[in-house]
Amino acid sequence: MVSLMHVKCYKGEDVDVYTFEKEPLLFTVMGEEVLYPTVYLTWKIPEAFPILVINEFVYQKLLQGADLFLQGVIRPLRQTLEFGSHAAVGISVLTSSKQLRGPVAVGYSLMSSMQMIANGMQGPGVRLLHFYGDLLWDMGTHAKPLEISAGRMNLADALPGSYETEFPSLGSLVLDGKPSEVHVEAVKGSSFDTALNDRSKNNGLTNASEEQAEEELKDSDTVETLLERCFFGCTEVSCNQKRAAAIGCW
Repeated sequence: MVSLMHVKCYKGEDVDVYTFEKEPLLFTVMGEEVLYPTVYLTWKIPEAFPILVINEFVYQKLLQGADLFLQGVIRPLRQTLEFGSHAAVGISVLTSSKQLRGPVAVGYSLMSSMQMIANGMQGPGVRLLHFYGDLLWDMGTHAKPLEISAGRMNLADALPGSYETEFPSLGSLVLDGKPSEVHVEAVKGSSFDTALNDRSKNNGLTNASEEQAEEELKDSDTVETLLERCFFGCTEVSCNQKRAAAIGCW
């Protein structure tokens, strides 16, 4: 049985919740055209939505009302779909026991996946609307999030060492790792991760070109030498012109 519920949030927003067999699977905020999944739906079809992975420390900040800043996103623990701005995005958590848990939250992107890459994965990226354990989740069957061991994905070396004192360092993370075939949530041929790899290759080519240009500049005349040559060249031409004029007068 399918039913529609009208809900008013504590901030005053009107929300429509679509339930199937008494379990909320979709919701939309009045005035918006985006249809968001609940955590229940992301557990049923996790491959249908882009998912970002964070650690427990970052997740606690999100529960306090903060936006997800891209510095807190762990990669490459999960390949994800390419998405646009204001698209529905799920959030999974890497626990201190190296379990990938979730999705545990749903929100919308503040920029597209391509813009995130262009910004170097910096700045606010996702605004959260719904969490595992909130009142919307409480309307359903109280099911728990999916969990899978990160060790089974051969990605233990990519895990950050601390979950309480700092965000994961993006510079220390591997960007071109392959997800294991046993990870049922992985999306093959992800354009999001492909773009990350292409960006790294392009940066390498750019750096090589800059180094070559610097070497060529060192081998050529300096700016001061060129200016000196031009000055003496102009002086010589000026003197010759004056001499020719003097001879003509005689």
